[in-house]
Amino acid sequence: MPASQDLFVSEQHPVSHRWAVIEDDGRVAWLYLTEPDSEKPAADCWLYNRVPSPTQFASERGESPVVPQTHVAESAGFQPPTEESVHLRWSHDGESVAVLFDSELIGFIVRGQKRGFSKHLRASGPFGSVLDRELFDSVFEL
Repeated sequence: MPASQDLFVSEQHPVSHRWAVIEDDGRVAWLYLTEPDSEKPAADCWLYNRVPSPTQFASERGESPVVPQTHVAESAGFQPPTEESVHLRWSHDGESVAVLFDSELIGFIVRGQKRGFSKHLRASGPFGSVLDRELFDSVFEL
């Protein structure tokens, strides 16, 4: 099955009433975790670039930022998965959320942190942190 052009997945947790939103706008994909019963993002997690990573950061107002080569593990563009292969995994209290493509962990947001942890980051910084598997296992109790 071919990948969708612009991926959009959202789900609300029944306990925390927070929404997890995955949005791929054709250039870049981010995971957002909202405030309870709100559309306002409380935290974000960069998932992947679909366009080639720029050599340095440049952002247009109103557009999601494309992460530059200085922080991306691989500079090649990434094609999004099909919506059916995207899975959200919540912590028990619904305050943290992770995204998996099939069974592969791509990124997650932990309660109380504004930036997430991403498999595709090679350096921590303003776009988030490199994937921390031990933290993921402890928060999501695997």
